[in-house]
Amino acid sequence: MRGLALVFDGQAAPAVEAPARGLDLNPNDRQNFSWHSFLALAHLFAGDAEAAVSGAREDLEARPDWRPMLQVLTAAQAATGRIEDTRRTAARLEVVEMPAGGPDALMRRLKPDWDARLTRLINSTVGP
Repeated sequence: MRGLALVFDGQAAPAVEAPARGLDLNPNDRQNFSWHSFLALAHLFAGDAEAAVSGAREDLEARPDWRPMLQVLTAAQAATGRIEDTRRTAARLEVVEMPAGGPDALMRRLKPDWDARLTRLINSTVGP
C-alpha cells in the first residue's frame, strides 16, 4: 500500500520499490495479482513503460481477465507506441467486467477526483 500511496503523491519512482519488495518477501500471497497491478502502474508513472508492459503481460498469464491490469497494460502499450497491441488490449477491456468492489471502486471512494488525477499523471508521464 505504501507504493500506491507514493504513486498518488506523485512519487512514482520510489513507488516502484515498495510493491517490488513486498512481492519478494511474500511471493505466494493470493493477492499478488493486485500488487503486480500497482507495481506496473508505478513503472508506468515512473516513465518505464517497457517494464510496465512486461510486468502486466506476465501477471495476465496468471489472471487473464484482471481488468485493472488490462487497463495498465493498455496505457503502457500506448506509451511505448505499440498501437496495434493497444487496440487489441482495449478491445479485451470492452468485454471484461470490473470485479465488484474491486480496486477501481475503492480508489474512487478514496479519491473523489481520481479521474482528473490519473489524467494528470498520465499526461505528465506519457504526454496528452
